[in-house]
Amino acid sequence: MNIGDIVTLKSGGPIMTVTSIREANLIDCTWFIKDGKYDGPFFYTFNEKSLNMFTESHQVVDDDYDLIL
Repeated sequence: MNIGDIVTLKSGGPIMTVTSIREANLIDCTWFIKDGKYDGPFFYTFNEKSLNMFTESHQVVDDDYDLIL
């Protein structure tokens, strides 16, 4: 993975952008949600094993997630 890659959690959820890569396979991600109650950006650190690279064949699981590149 590289900074700027678009990823999703293997378990589903929002489309996220990789913002930094730490030691021990920890990946910092940023994403935006606009559902009327919460507005991003949101930041979280994930283990690389929990992420998939996003491809056009993926579909967003929840309509509340907006992709902002």
